[in-house]
Amino acid sequence: MDKETRATVLKRDKLTCQACEKYPAYQVHHIKARCHGGEDNLSNLVTLCGRCHMIISPVPPFALWKAFRVQESEIPDEKRRIEKAIKRFQQTSHGLK
Repeated sequence: MDKETRATVLKRDKLTCQACEKYPAYQVHHIKARCHGGEDNLSNLVTLCGRCHMIISPVPPFALWKAFRVQESEIPDEKRRIEKAIKRFQQTSHGLK
């Protein structure tokens, strides 16, 4: 995505993680991955903190432990929590249905 789109998403989401409400958050996540046909449009982009972004991404468990002390046993529940938050986001005007 280009810098302008990224800046627009971060501003729209008020630099707040849309999964855990951490502030400030600086990472922009593709809801539908580009490798699966997702585009760089505002309705497919959401601001996440580094922790939530790593958990929702295909990152090995040891990396989550090293970066954020997330236990491997916690990962499935955390992924579900983040996915649920992203779905709620998509259903609001922020998700630009």
